[in-house]
Amino acid sequence: YKIPGTLEDEGAQVFIPKINAFDSSARRGERLIAQLDAIRASSGGNIRKFNLIGHSQGGITSRYVMNVRPDLVASVTTLHTPHKGSPLADIVTGLAPKGSLTGVGFETLANAVGNLVNLLSNNKADDSDINAMLAEFNAAGSADFNALFPAGVPTSSCGQGPSRVSINGHRIRLYSWS
Repeated sequence: YKIPGTLEDEGAQVFIPKINAFDSSARRGERLIAQLDAIRASSGGNIRKFNLIGHSQGGITSRYVMNVRPDLVASVTTLHTPHKGSPLADIVTGLAPKGSLTGVGFETLANAVGNLVNLLSNNKADDSDINAMLAEFNAAGSADFNALFPAGVPTSSCGQGPSRVSINGHRIRLYSWS
C-alpha cells in the first residue's frame, strides 16, 4: 500500500513483478528470477542487483530467490511473512485435507479466488495452486522449506534473525517487519 509510489517519489526505480497469487514459493521464485533477469538484461548493465520487498508469501518467495540466485539480490525486506509457518494453514489443511470432499471444495473456491486476483492484476500466470501454497505455510511444510532455503529465517517465531547473510560471496542485507 503506497510503497511503490513512495519509493519512486524518493528516486527509486520500482518494478512490480507478475507472480501467481497462489502457488509454491519455488515456482513463484522462478518466475521472479526470470523477470529480474529480463529487467537486468534490458537495463544495458545499469542494474546489477535488486532490493526485494515481499509481503506474506512474497517474503518467502524473495528468500527463495536470495538463496537460489544471490547474484541478483542486494537486500530482502519481508513484511508480515510467516517464515515459520502459519497456524491458520495448519487449521485449513486439517479441516480440508487435500483429496477429501471438503478439501476439493476448498481447493476449487480458493483457486478461483487466486485466478481472479491474477486476472484483476493483469497477471497472465498459470492457474493458482492453493495446495502448493498451503503445503509451505503449514508447520511441517515451512520447516521443510526452511531446511532447503535457510538464509534469512529468523532465529525464533516473530523474532529477529541476522541483519545480513553471505551466500556464495554475495553479501545481502535483511530486513523484516511484522
